[in-house]
Amino acid sequence: MLYRVLKPLSTGHKIGDVAPASEFRVEAIPRLLEVRALAELHAPPLRALPGWTRRAERLARLDIELADEFLECDEEVVATELKYKVKTIERWKAEVLQALRAPRTRRR
Repeated sequence: MLYRVLKPLSTGHKIGDVAPASEFRVEAIPRLLEVRALAELHAPPLRALPGWTRRAERLARLDIELADEFLECDEEVVATELKYKVKTIERWKAEVLQALRAPRTRRR
């Protein structure tokens, strides 16, 4: 599950950030949702992200089709299966997070 950060958090996440559930304590998530500090994010298919058609095709062979599935995958397993370096998969994950991030607005 992915979450969009709606309020600044002590974890260092800023408003608009996108983070997988693994970045939060399991017991804290219901409370963060209740106080509207987090909102569930329904992840798009990877192929919908700009420039991701070919990568999405490769990942689909591993049954990874949605952004949240990719962000929660084991980098080492994916790197081995696709014959890439782990750092490449980590970079791809950072790109997906950036693509899903809400644009920051300037306050006046």
